[in-house]
Amino acid sequence: MIDEVLLLLIKKAAHREPIRMTTEQIAEELGIRSRAASRKMIALEKEGKVKRIGRDIVVTLSGEEEAKSMLAELSGALSEKREITVAGTVVFRSR
Repeated sequence: MIDEVLLLLIKKAAHREPIRMTTEQIAEELGIRSRAASRKMIALEKEGKVKRIGRDIVVTLSGEEEAKSMLAELSGALSEKREITVAGTVVFRSR
């Protein structure tokens, strides 16, 4: 499952170029506590999905691939054709 912090960073295009964003800003945008945002960032760094370069954050290829995998999975699930079965009798009446 894709992390909400990773999703936010991708929305901010951190997979294309480093962005400057504090954990406080991440927390505010997601409506979570700064401490929670910090823990999530640390976990994403340990998993190799994001990298901090000074004050900047970049989503790594691994993080981008996880997001693409989730997109493909969701796209497939949402585009599945649904089949509807109707049972009954059709009656034609002439005048």
